[in-house]
Amino acid sequence: MYYVLNINDYTVQRLMEVDREYQIPITMVFIDFKKAFDTIEPAALWESLKAQGIDSGYVKLLKNCYNDCSTTITPFYNLVSIPITRGVRQGDTISPNLFSACLEPAFSRMQLKGDEKDYDKSPGIRINGRNLTDVRFADDIILISKTPETAEKMLQERVAEKNNNSTTAIEEVEEYVYLGRLLNTNNDLVPEIHRIRRAAWAAFNNIKNTTDALPCPKIRAQLFDTTVLPALTYGSETWTFTIALSERVRITHAAIERKRITLTE
Repeated sequence: MYYVLNINDYTVQRLMEVDREYQIPITMVFIDFKKAFDTIEPAALWESLKAQGIDSGYVKLLKNCYNDCSTTITPFYNLVSIPITRGVRQGDTISPNLFSACLEPAFSRMQLKGDEKDYDKSPGIRINGRNLTDVRFADDIILISKTPETAEKMLQERVAEKNNNSTTAIEEVEEYVYLGRLLNTNNDLVPEIHRIRRAAWAAFNNIKNTTDALPCPKIRAQLFDTTVLPALTYGSETWTFTIALSERVRITHAAIERKRITLTE
């Protein structure tokens, strides 16, 4: 999952860099479905997996995992079992892939609707002779086009696939948090650096009481390294650093380390 997140982040970063460097207009529409994992119909999912050539043995194994699923609640101390007939499991590592597989037929149909005669009216951005129309990770989806008009048409096609006659308006924003990374129209890294510095301090404050109570310095350091440092460096593989920005991150790291050492002395 970590690898997939970085690939998506890198793809979006490169698109924004190309936009600014070559003055190629790019419109990105960010979609985040509400309660997306709860809406998946198992029957449609199995059919989608078969249509995409997934081995029948794997499909059967997944079906067995979802057969006779239920959840139990205890209102007034009485056990009540509720059958689960739709959705995929939250937190399961395969659930994002299952959600993407369920959406694949709809996105495949969209890619076939491009205007071959008018490139500007075709969905997506041309890369090596093919159009990149979207970037997807589970229910976090980006539609990519050259103009806002084409982007809105692509969005309405997706809405029509789900809700027939419904329409959805596009809200223009200067920045958006995608997969934990703050993106903005200027491709400016400064706001993201400010945000991750605050996130690192928040992560440190969350574990401060625990680390203070741990007698072993090695365990305290391991907890710090696995909690605070990831918050401070999340998405750093795609950052375009300057010396000044690098120094800000270094200073924050050093300040939190000093605070940790002072509290444990």
